[in-house]
Parts: sequence; C-alpha cells; structure tokens
Amino acid sequence: MSKKSKIKHKSILIITTSGGGGHLQAARAKYLDEKSKNPHVKIKVKDLLKEAGGKAFGRFMINVWDVAQRKGCVRTLEFWVNNVPIFDVLFGIPVFFQILYRLFRNDVDHVIDTQPLCLSSIVGAVRLYRFFSKKTVVIEKFLTELPTNYATHYLKPIKKLRKKNRGLVKLVTTEPLLSDNETAESFWQKYCGLSESFISYGDFPIRPNFKKFQNKKLHKDTFPLHIRLKSPEEKSYFKDVLKKGGTKATIKNDNLQINIEPSWKITTLMLGSQPTQEATLQYVKNFIDVINHESTKNKKHVFFVFCSKKKFEDVPLQKRIHELVMNMKDYPENLTIIPMSSQDDDVIAPLYFRSDATVTKAGGVTAMELIAAARGKIWIHHENTFNPFEKLLFDNPFFTLSSYKGMPKWEYGNATYLGEMKGAQMVTPETFLQASRTFLSSG
Repeated sequence: MSKKSKIKHKSILIITTSGGGGHLQAARAKYLDEKSKNPHVKIKVKDLLKEAGGKAFGRFMINVWDVAQRKGCVRTLEFWVNNVPIFDVLFGIPVFFQILYRLFRNDVDHVIDTQPLCLSSIVGAVRLYRFFSKKTVVIEKFLTELPTNYATHYLKPIKKLRKKNRGLVKLVTTEPLLSDNETAESFWQKYCGLSESFISYGDFPIRPNFKKFQNKKLHKDTFPLHIRLKSPEEKSYFKDVLKKGGTKATIKNDNLQINIEPSWKITTLMLGSQPTQEATLQYVKNFIDVINHESTKNKKHVFFVFCSKKKFEDVPLQKRIHELVMNMKDYPENLTIIPMSSQDDDVIAPLYFRSDATVTKAGGVTAMELIAAARGKIWIHHENTFNPFEKLLFDNPFFTLSSYKGMPKWEYGNATYLGEMKGAQMVTPETFLQASRTFLSSG
C-alpha cells in the first residue's frame, strides 16, 4: 500500500489587534488575499491586545477604546495612543514569548503585522526564530494609516529599532503625502529611519470587494443592493421607513434587495465601527432639513445610515432613527432614510461606489477603502465639542494633548491625504447642513 507524500504548505502568522475595526479589517483582508493565492496555506491570527496582558485586561483596554469612539472622546483616544510606548515596555516580554511560541509551534515562514504595538518585541522574537529555524523570515508590516507626518505612532517604533533589526521589517504602504520641497526619500528617513528602497508601495490592505471597484468607472444604471437583516426588529424598521419614503424594495427571509435607480441621489453615513450616536442623529436631522428646503423636490433621495451593534447601546441607534422618521410630521416625501446594522464589504463597497456623497470618519482603512471605491463627494466627520469629563481631565498643565480639528491626529492626517487626493472636506453635523445644501443644489 503506497503512502501519500506529505506536502508542506506555507505557514503565515498574522499579528493584529482589537480596538476599533481597522486593524482587524486589514488582517482579514490579508488573510483572504493569502488564501486566494494559495488555498492550502496555513494561517494563524494573533490578536495582540486581547492576549498581551491577559484576557481580562485585554477586554478592559478594548472596551475603553471602543467607548471613547462611541462617545467621540478625541483626547481620550490620543491619550491612549500617546502611551503606546508604556504599553510596549509593560508587555514587551510577554509579547516576545507569545510571538516566539507561535512562530515555533506553527513552523512559520512569513509574518504579517497590521498593528502598531510592541514592534521591538515582535522583531526580537523573529530574529531569534530565524537563528534557530534557519529560515529567512521577514515581517511584512502594513501601515493601516495613510503615510503622513501625523502617523508617527506607527512610524516611530520602526525608527527606534536598531539598524540591523530594521532590515527585518518590510513596510508596505502607498506614496506619502509630502510637504513643500520634501522628497519621499527624506520623508521615510525622517519618520521611520528607512530608505525608500526598503518601502514597498503595494496594494492597500482592504477587503476583496473594495478592490473590485479600484479601477472601475461609474455608470449610473439600475444598481441592485442586497442588505442583510439581522433581527425581526430591523426587518420591521425597514418596512416602516421604506413605506414612509415611498421606496420599493423586496424583503425575503433575512435579506432586503433595493434597486437603486439612476436618477436617485444616494448619500451614505458611516461613522466607523463604533459610531457616535448623537452625532449620527444630528446628521440625520440636518439632512432631513436640507431635503425639506431643497429646491428640486422631484429628485429622489436615499440616505443609508450605518448603526453600531445593539449590545453597546441602552437605546439602539436604529430604534432612535426609526422613531425620528416615523414621528416627524413634516417628513419630506422624496426622502427614504435606511438605518442599517453593520454589514460586510459586499454591501459597503458597492454602496460607497454608487453613493453621490459619503460621510465617514477618517480611520486609516476607511480612508483606503474610500480611495479605492468612492466616486462621489467625500465628507469627513470631526467632533466640534469635547466630552466634559475629558475637559476636566486633560485641560491642565500635566497634559499637552491637542485636538486636530476635533479628531485624533492620525485621522487628521488621513483626512488631509483624502483632501489632496479626492477633494474630501471636513464637516460636523452643524456645518453639514450648509455643505450638503450647496452640494445638492449644485447637482
């Protein structure tokens, strides 16, 4: 009886982290990308923040970050990112041994890193693993922010590495946003201590459905969109808002299909994986006001609003929007507002592509997805007020945190990059009122 020869397939370790959605989305994108290249590849994913300080501490840190996102606490977000070096010191040794263990256990050939924590520990583990395994393993590090001088929390740890250790890091990103008289070479030398020859200008770490639209031109034909309904309440909300807006759609089982007509004006609001409830509601109210006073009443408008998971909210955002729409007496007949639960990229990507305008935050991966798929007007949300607790905590001589137009500095860098490349503009719910009115009246 003949024995089948064992085929050793490539093994990859992907290092990512929770807290927001961008790092996880990038890791998922690379997972799918590697699987498409080689279906037999073995891939292990390590969520560093979940495990570095133990599960209880990891959950605490993730919850703190996500709550700050939902509350729009800009200075709290900056505080935590500014203290990443302290995290690296406290958990550097546990991370080193955790990574080293996974490298040997999974006989890893390649490492992909989509997060900014504990780089020196990861590099140290890879160097030791290379010595004993005799493998030429490198760390393919994907920058999940657009390369600007505001992405220092990602770039500084690379610069702090010893010169021999920098050679183990292959930074994958896109062309940087340069200031006057600055070159790409001087940018990379200044911010991460690497020559441009060590930088790989590769594809964005974005999910597969966004890549489908990268080089696609928009032709406004009838555009079918399929939305997953995740609860009986959501199905009921959809039936009500579609009827109120006079929009036909088909609801079958747990799916809704809406055929977007070429003449419809489509606007999408998506304030990250942890959207700020109050800001979202204010955008909805102001958009209703704009449509009520807009001159072209014969134009059909559909406003897609992404909501967070219900478990994070005392009163779900979907429910609040539904009540707002259904109880409004002067609601415009030519407007349909659709409060959606979180959706996969097979819904988000085509919606970005078809939208005449999008309102989003400037998270790194979101910015990359907009560059790839969006063809309409891009508005970037920023906060215009500070949480009272933040003001009490941070407005004192012991803290030097500053807000970059009401957003964390790395998001401000992404917004600036989008402004240069896609003509994006920054808005708050208040300034959105005039911005959208000008945009819609100009066609």
